[in-house]
Amino acid sequence: MKIFKKITSALATIIFIICLVLLALVMVTPKDAAGNKRVNIAGYSIMTVMTGSMEPAYQVGDIIVIKKTNENELQVKDVITFISTDEELNGQPITHRIIDITEENGQKKFETKGDNNRIADETPVTSDRILGKVQLRIPFVGRAVNFMQTNRIAFFLIVILPMLVIMALEVKDIIMIARSGDEDEGEEDNK
Repeated sequence: MKIFKKITSALATIIFIICLVLLALVMVTPKDAAGNKRVNIAGYSIMTVMTGSMEPAYQVGDIIVIKKTNENELQVKDVITFISTDEELNGQPITHRIIDITEENGQKKFETKGDNNRIADETPVTSDRILGKVQLRIPFVGRAVNFMQTNRIAFFLIVILPMLVIMALEVKDIIMIARSGDEDEGEEDNK
Protein backbone atom coordinates (compact mmCIF):
# COMPACT_ATOMS: atom_id res chain seq x y z
CA MET A 1 0.00 0.00 0.00
CA LYS A 2 2.91 2.36 0.78
CA ILE A 3 4.37 1.79 -2.71
CA PHE A 4 1.03 2.70 -4.29
CA LYS A 5 0.90 5.93 -2.27
CA LYS A 6 4.46 6.83 -3.27
CA ILE A 7 3.72 6.20 -6.97
CA THR A 8 0.48 8.18 -6.75
CA SER A 9 2.25 11.04 -5.00
CA ALA A 10 5.04 11.08 -7.59
CA LEU A 11 2.53 11.09 -10.47
CA ALA A 12 0.56 13.89 -8.83
CA THR A 13 3.75 15.93 -8.46
CA ILE A 14 4.69 15.38 -12.11
CA ILE A 15 1.20 16.34 -13.30
CA PHE A 16 1.28 19.42 -11.06
CA ILE A 17 4.65 20.52 -12.51
CA ILE A 18 3.41 19.98 -16.09
CA CYS A 19 0.31 22.04 -15.30
CA LEU A 20 2.46 24.83 -13.86
CA VAL A 21 4.67 24.89 -16.96
CA LEU A 22 1.61 25.01 -19.23
CA LEU A 23 0.12 27.73 -17.07
CA ALA A 24 3.30 29.77 -17.38
CA LEU A 25 3.46 29.30 -21.16
CA VAL A 26 -0.18 30.26 -21.64
CA MET A 27 -0.66 33.04 -19.11
CA VAL A 28 2.70 34.77 -18.82
CA THR A 29 3.45 35.05 -22.52
CA PRO A 30 3.05 38.75 -23.39
CA LYS A 31 1.99 40.01 -26.81
CA ASP A 32 4.27 42.23 -28.88
CA ALA A 33 3.15 45.18 -31.02
CA ALA A 34 2.08 42.87 -33.86
CA GLY A 35 -0.07 40.79 -31.50
CA ASN A 36 2.34 37.84 -31.39
CA LYS A 37 2.94 36.13 -28.07
CA ARG A 38 6.63 36.21 -27.21
CA VAL A 39 8.56 35.67 -23.97
CA ASN A 40 12.09 36.98 -23.58
CA ILE A 41 13.95 35.77 -20.50
CA ALA A 42 17.69 36.46 -20.27
CA GLY A 43 17.94 36.73 -24.06
CA TYR A 44 15.94 33.54 -24.74
CA SER A 45 12.50 33.53 -26.37
CA ILE A 46 9.93 30.79 -26.83
CA MET A 47 7.91 30.68 -30.03
CA THR A 48 5.62 28.29 -31.90
CA VAL A 49 6.23 27.16 -35.48
CA MET A 50 3.10 28.19 -37.42
CA THR A 51 3.89 27.13 -41.02
CA GLY A 52 5.58 24.27 -42.84
CA SER A 53 8.28 26.40 -44.48
CA MET A 54 11.02 24.73 -42.42
CA GLU A 55 9.82 21.13 -42.65
CA PRO A 56 11.09 18.51 -42.03
CA ALA A 57 13.48 20.12 -39.51
CA TYR A 58 10.74 22.14 -37.78
CA GLN A 59 7.12 20.97 -37.93
CA VAL A 60 3.97 23.05 -37.51
CA GLY A 61 3.19 23.06 -33.78
CA ASP A 62 6.77 22.67 -32.58
CA ILE A 63 8.03 25.03 -29.88
CA ILE A 64 11.39 26.62 -30.62
CA VAL A 65 13.70 28.35 -28.18
CA ILE A 66 15.69 31.17 -29.72
CA LYS A 67 18.58 33.12 -28.25
CA LYS A 68 19.43 36.71 -29.06
CA THR A 69 22.72 36.37 -30.93
CA ASN A 70 25.30 38.89 -32.12
CA GLU A 71 25.28 39.18 -35.92
CA ASN A 72 29.01 38.37 -36.03
CA GLU A 73 28.33 34.94 -34.51
CA LEU A 74 25.80 33.96 -37.20
CA GLN A 75 26.92 31.68 -40.00
CA VAL A 76 25.53 30.18 -43.18
CA LYS A 77 23.27 27.19 -42.29
CA ASP A 78 22.22 28.73 -38.93
CA VAL A 79 18.46 28.93 -38.40
CA ILE A 80 17.29 32.36 -37.26
CA THR A 81 14.00 33.98 -36.34
CA PHE A 82 13.44 37.49 -37.66
CA ILE A 83 10.68 40.06 -38.11
CA SER A 84 9.13 40.00 -41.58
CA THR A 85 8.95 43.14 -43.70
CA ASP A 86 6.17 41.62 -45.82
CA GLU A 87 3.06 43.80 -45.40
CA GLU A 88 0.80 40.74 -45.61
CA LEU A 89 2.56 39.20 -42.59
CA ASN A 90 2.21 42.41 -40.53
CA GLY A 91 5.55 42.12 -38.74
CA GLN A 92 5.15 38.45 -37.84
CA PRO A 93 8.28 36.50 -36.94
CA ILE A 94 9.70 34.08 -39.51
CA THR A 95 12.13 31.24 -38.83
CA HIS A 96 14.35 30.38 -41.82
CA ARG A 97 17.86 29.18 -42.54
CA ILE A 98 20.71 31.55 -43.50
CA ILE A 99 21.93 30.62 -47.00
CA ASP A 100 24.28 33.57 -47.62
CA ILE A 101 25.81 36.51 -45.75
CA THR A 102 26.81 39.70 -47.53
CA GLU A 103 27.97 43.11 -46.40
CA GLU A 104 26.76 46.36 -47.91
CA ASN A 105 27.89 49.79 -46.68
CA GLY A 106 29.27 48.19 -43.51
CA GLN A 107 25.97 46.47 -42.70
CA LYS A 108 25.60 42.69 -42.75
CA LYS A 109 22.68 41.24 -44.68
CA PHE A 110 21.50 37.68 -44.31
CA GLU A 111 19.84 35.88 -47.21
CA THR A 112 17.38 33.35 -45.83
CA LYS A 113 15.21 30.53 -47.13
CA GLY A 114 12.78 28.08 -45.62
CA ASP A 115 14.05 24.50 -46.01
CA ASN A 116 10.72 23.55 -47.60
CA ASN A 117 10.56 26.61 -49.89
CA ARG A 118 11.71 26.52 -53.50
CA ILE A 119 13.17 30.03 -53.57
CA ALA A 120 14.99 32.30 -51.12
CA ASP A 121 13.17 35.06 -49.26
CA GLU A 122 12.79 38.26 -51.30
CA THR A 123 14.37 40.69 -48.87
CA PRO A 124 17.68 40.06 -47.11
CA VAL A 125 17.45 40.27 -43.32
CA THR A 126 19.31 43.04 -41.50
CA SER A 127 20.58 42.55 -37.95
CA ASP A 128 18.00 44.95 -36.47
CA ARG A 129 15.22 42.54 -37.53
CA ILE A 130 16.83 39.39 -36.10
CA LEU A 131 15.18 38.12 -32.92
CA GLY A 132 17.67 35.30 -32.43
CA LYS A 133 19.17 31.99 -33.45
CA VAL A 134 17.23 28.76 -32.86
CA GLN A 135 18.75 26.79 -29.98
CA LEU A 136 16.18 24.08 -29.27
CA ARG A 137 13.10 22.40 -30.75
CA ILE A 138 10.35 20.85 -28.62
CA PRO A 139 8.02 18.83 -30.88
CA PHE A 140 4.22 19.36 -30.89
CA VAL A 141 3.91 21.28 -27.60
CA GLY A 142 3.03 24.49 -29.43
CA ARG A 143 -0.25 23.04 -30.67
CA ALA A 144 -1.42 22.44 -27.11
CA VAL A 145 -0.28 25.89 -25.96
CA ASN A 146 -1.96 27.65 -28.90
CA PHE A 147 -5.15 25.66 -28.32
CA MET A 148 -5.24 26.61 -24.64
CA GLN A 149 -4.52 30.27 -25.43
CA THR A 150 -7.57 30.42 -27.67
CA ASN A 151 -9.91 28.08 -25.78
CA ARG A 152 -10.50 29.02 -22.13
CA ILE A 153 -12.61 25.93 -21.39
CA ALA A 154 -9.80 23.65 -22.56
CA PHE A 155 -7.33 25.66 -20.47
CA PHE A 156 -9.54 25.19 -17.41
CA LEU A 157 -10.00 21.45 -18.00
CA ILE A 158 -6.37 20.70 -18.89
CA VAL A 159 -4.51 23.01 -16.48
CA ILE A 160 -6.61 24.58 -13.74
CA LEU A 161 -8.88 21.64 -12.82
CA PRO A 162 -6.03 19.09 -12.42
CA MET A 163 -4.10 21.63 -10.33
CA LEU A 164 -7.11 22.16 -8.06
CA VAL A 165 -7.67 18.41 -7.66
CA ILE A 166 -4.01 17.78 -6.81
CA MET A 167 -3.97 20.68 -4.35
CA ALA A 168 -7.15 19.36 -2.68
CA LEU A 169 -5.60 15.88 -2.36
CA GLU A 170 -2.43 17.33 -0.87
CA VAL A 171 -4.41 19.40 1.64
CA LYS A 172 -6.37 16.25 2.60
CA ASP A 173 -3.08 14.37 3.15
CA ILE A 174 -1.71 17.21 5.29
CA ILE A 175 -4.86 17.22 7.43
CA MET A 176 -4.69 13.42 7.86
CA ILE A 177 -1.01 13.61 8.90
CA ALA A 178 -1.80 16.42 11.34
CA ARG A 179 -4.68 14.40 12.84
CA SER A 180 -2.56 11.26 13.19
CA GLY A 181 0.07 13.37 14.92
CA ASP A 182 -2.57 14.66 17.36
CA GLU A 183 -3.69 11.08 18.10
CA ASP A 184 -0.08 10.02 18.76
CA GLU A 185 0.35 12.90 21.21
CA GLY A 186 -2.92 11.94 22.96
CA GLU A 187 -1.69 8.35 23.40
CA GLU A 188 1.60 9.56 24.87
CA ASP A 189 -0.28 11.81 27.34
CA ASN A 190 -2.35 8.80 28.52
CA LYS A 191 0.82 6.80 29.36
